[in-house]
Amino acid sequence: MKSILMLIFLIFITGCSSSPKKLYPEINKHMVYINKKGELKDPTTGKIVTSDDDINIYINNIIEDFEKSGKKKITIFIHGGLNTFKNATQKASQVLENYDDSESFIIFVGWSAGPYSNYWDHLLFIRNGERRPHLGPITSPFILIEDIAESVSHTPRAITESVMSQASVPKPKAFDSKEEKAYRSSLKMLESPKLINIRMTGETTGLNMKDILPVINPIKFITAPFVDGLGSGAWDSMSRRTELLVYNDSAFKGQKNVKTGLEKLLVGIECKEKIDTKSQINGTEEYLNIDGIRCRKRSEFQANKPAITLIGHSMGTMVANNILSRQPDLNYQNIVYMGAAAKLKDLEANVVPVLLKHKETKFYNLSLDPYREISESHMLDSVPRGSLLVWIDGYFTRIASFNDKTAGNWFNIIRAANIIFPDQAKKQVYLTKFGFKSGPQNHGEFDEYKFWDEEYWKGNKITPLVDIQKK
Repeated sequence: MKSILMLIFLIFITGCSSSPKKLYPEINKHMVYINKKGELKDPTTGKIVTSDDDINIYINNIIEDFEKSGKKKITIFIHGGLNTFKNATQKASQVLENYDDSESFIIFVGWSAGPYSNYWDHLLFIRNGERRPHLGPITSPFILIEDIAESVSHTPRAITESVMSQASVPKPKAFDSKEEKAYRSSLKMLESPKLINIRMTGETTGLNMKDILPVINPIKFITAPFVDGLGSGAWDSMSRRTELLVYNDSAFKGQKNVKTGLEKLLVGIECKEKIDTKSQINGTEEYLNIDGIRCRKRSEFQANKPAITLIGHSMGTMVANNILSRQPDLNYQNIVYMGAAAKLKDLEANVVPVLLKHKETKFYNLSLDPYREISESHMLDSVPRGSLLVWIDGYFTRIASFNDKTAGNWFNIIRAANIIFPDQAKKQVYLTKFGFKSGPQNHGEFDEYKFWDEEYWKGNKITPLVDIQKK
């Protein structure tokens, strides 16, 4: 059991995580990291910032550093799931060392998405959506039995899903599946007349025999059910943690000061809350104090409202949806989803209202070629094929309707685009697919390129984050 669990988690780690690099000096002026309880964690020391005053000081330092930079724009990047604290901070350091946008100040949002801690939370502590430190461990044997029983009971479905996903490969159109026929019909509808900006780079070619043949590795018949049964618990825990970035674990316990460091940062950027008589003005009367956050006076803020580019990778798009929902009045210039694990219906509920309200805002949805997505393999092909998005749609979540599927899958977004994006917002939408030998080839590679570059979002200029020759 332990070896199977470790195998699955090793696969998870390759799904969204990135290779580690050395820590960047003063990374704490460019990063807000929220732990599994919604607490702010200092990326330089690894310590929890406990008091509300210290949290305010930390956030104000970021805001002041942005103002000192003289830049007028802010890029907020949220990493995907399955990243540990070390992965997240070192990836941010790697990006900071190669960041070359002279107009935009970059801020990283990190969160506790490590695979082990999420499954242990599911097994030992989280009950009915809440952390139960006493009841959880007592009931953990029953949860484990339930997970194993679910794995066993789902064996036929898991094996079928594994075999079917391997059989989906490029082939003559005469042999298209129902999904492929629906995709081609939807694509034709979007392109003629041109309703949405669509860019497809590279080719759907280059798959070798290992990719094309439906390789039946007997080990998959053992691992597939456990990917389904055990992986679902870890997924539920990670999904819960995407919520904790905007309010902490004590938010529903009648306590004060439940705003996380991330939400305080957004308040500091936007200063959107009403200024009442209780707000304190400092000695120079240039700034207002709202919840302890240093805010510009309203008139000054309106004249210097920073343009925001919000970028989410994989499960980071679920966090981005929460930001859009709670802070819809930020001056969003670009919203960029890379390999989005967010559901189509959540994209419709959170992104579309912002597009309708802010006519200048552009939305970019970046996807892998669907056949690269389907054929992505791990651990010598000993587990079911497919990227994390394929696993989410096939194993981890219950798909009650088409809009429950992930928005980052190219087939999904093309088939749904005409429905979820209203006519008045379609011209603001850009859908980009990276084909064979053109940009990212696996789900975890989107942030291995200069993901802050608009030309990358459009598929026009694909520049590796680090020169391949230097790796």
